[in-house]
Parts: sequence; structure tokens; C-alpha cells
Amino acid sequence: MSSFGSSTFSGNGWTLVNVSAVNDPQGNGPSWEYTYTGTQAGINTLAAQLSSAGIRHRTTSGGGDFGLVATYTGVDKDGNPATEIPADSYSIDTEGVNVSIWSHPLVTAEANAYTTPTTVGSFSLISSSDYRKQIETALSEGTANPHDTGTYPAAVHVYSSLARGQEYYELRRPILRRTRTFSFRYADKLSVTSQQPAWTTASLITAFSLPTDISSRLPSDPPSSETPAGTQWVWRLTTDSSEYSPASRKWIETRTWVFEAVDPFYYSVT
Repeated sequence: MSSFGSSTFSGNGWTLVNVSAVNDPQGNGPSWEYTYTGTQAGINTLAAQLSSAGIRHRTTSGGGDFGLVATYTGVDKDGNPATEIPADSYSIDTEGVNVSIWSHPLVTAEANAYTTPTTVGSFSLISSSDYRKQIETALSEGTANPHDTGTYPAAVHVYSSLARGQEYYELRRPILRRTRTFSFRYADKLSVTSQQPAWTTASLITAFSLPTDISSRLPSDPPSSETPAGTQWVWRLTTDSSEYSPASRKWIETRTWVFEAVDPFYYSVT
């Protein structure tokens, strides 16, 4: 097919007579309508070429005149696919998730600061696991909370919760979802990976060029008092899907990130 606005249009049996910007109701990015007139054979040839390229168009005829209107989406006025701007939509939501009470930041902080030794034979051992072990042992033996309530106030809540059968508490996690629509010509397609990637908030904003209206609504990292020991607050990728429609030759990519504290040992944090 001849290039946009080429002087060879007339030689091929059609002529480009108008170019106008339009709003694409399907949300496929910037769109332009190209209007052609020509001979019946020329318009039919052009229609066949556009169909092969997956470009939407319609033909007109009347009074011996033949025309065609083609809609080019996600391209600039000159039809350059390298400048296609994908159509992005975002949603920010929250979800409730059950988390072990042993993972509560105040509990992990107390466990890591535990200094009361456990005597095993002739040895005195101190570790964060002793903090938990002594509570669980007291519960199994039907004895009172073994920890000093002034020094370890969180242990009171853990003991009481476990005594009434509660092992988890609900935590609300922020979720960011981006849905991106673009044509089959778009070059910057993402590939699904088997890795476990995660981003800090700053890195996520930069890596995915999040608009200010979205980035300004993302939560700040909680203080250290609300961060479990040995973890880091990140946006962990949980959904990475692509859907292709052969009929429209459009791709729809969906990416979802959840904001949570994770051990960076298990993820590739950027």
C-alpha cells in the first residue's frame, strides 16, 4: 500500500481528500479518519489492502462516485506506528487478606527483642522463636501467659487471641490495576515472565510512567513500627495477562500490583 499522502494515490485509482482527528469510542488511543475518493476498482483495491492490514474502514457509493473512509487508531496524523500512544485506564482498590497474628509488626518486634532465656539442659538459649514457643506451650498446658505484660504487651493480645481460637487478623491491602489497550502495531508490548518482580513505590512510578493523578493517590510506606522485621514495603506484581482480539487486532494488557511488606529474599525488588 502506498504511504500516507503519497503522490502515487491518484495513480493507484484513489486520492486522499481529507484527514481529520476523531475520538475513538472503543478507547484505542488517538484516531484519524482518512477520506478517499476514486474509481470503483481503485476503492475496492484499497479496501482489500486495508482489510488485510486490520484497519477499520467503510466504503460509500452513489451517483457514480466511489469513496472510502479509513480509521487509523493509536497513530499520529502521518500514520507512524512508532508514535502510538496506548490507552491506559487505572483502578485503585483494596482487598482484605487474613494474616497470621505472629506476623503482626508489634508481635515480630517483641519477638526479635525477646531477652528472657530458655534453659535447655545446662544451656540458656534466647531467640525470637522462644517468644512464640513459650506462649504456645502455656496454652497447651493450660497455664497463664508466661511473658511479663509490662515488657511484652503484645504477648497479652496474642495469648488471648489464640486462647479463643483466633489465629489470624484481617489486613487491608491496596491494589493498583492498569489496563492498557493498543493496536497490533504497538512496539512496546510486555512479555509475561516467570520471575517474581516487585517495585518500591518510587520505582513503580518511574518504571511504568504512572500519571500524577494516580501516583499521588498511592499510599506512603508505613512507619517502621508497622513494618514486620526483615521485610520491605513493595508493590508486588500479582497479575500479568494479555488478551488479543483477532477481529479488531487489538491487545489488552492487564497488570495488577498489591502493596504489602515482603521479605526481599524471595522477590526481585527494583
